[in-house]
Amino acid sequence: MKVALYLRVSTTDQDPETQGREVRAFAQARGWEVVETYQDVGISGARARRPGLDQLLKDAWRGEFQVVVVWDLSRIARSTFNALELLREFEQMKVRLIAVKQTFDTDTPLGKAFFTLAAMFAELERSILIERVRAGMARARAEGKRIGRPIRAVDVTELARLRAQGLSIRQIARRADIPASTVAKRLKAIRAEAPGA
Repeated sequence: MKVALYLRVSTTDQDPETQGREVRAFAQARGWEVVETYQDVGISGARARRPGLDQLLKDAWRGEFQVVVVWDLSRIARSTFNALELLREFEQMKVRLIAVKQTFDTDTPLGKAFFTLAAMFAELERSILIERVRAGMARARAEGKRIGRPIRAVDVTELARLRAQGLSIRQIARRADIPASTVAKRLKAIRAEAPGA
């Protein structure tokens, strides 16, 4: 059985080898071949992009190993939702995930039950977040606050003058130092307001 190990420590003064010894011993006790050790040192688990983990996932898609062993689930996943995304990805790749500290293994009935529960809680977490955002936006609207980006101050007369001179939308955007989409929207609004439009 080909195995990959993943180690992560949040600060550079921590030694990933503390985790390394345990996960290596776990793999050796089962007679598994450790093909690669991926690690992220001094990288917070809150960061979405982690070079070691990113490389592990690329190699997993290439089928370079069948099992990923970590010391603790919190080393590889930054939230319940993230754990679920990773579990789904590993499931698609037919790669087994084992967390030594929690005695968690996606190949066992308990691991499969955890996957189902994690999916349920992640969905609940997502629903609660959506409700909070909607409630916050409704409250802001009720208080007369504008939702979204602030309206860009644009001299529409100047835009119309430049357009009348035959300049393209992009040329006007460069001159006015605003996005071409803003120029197009404002010119369209001018045409719509014009008498007989």
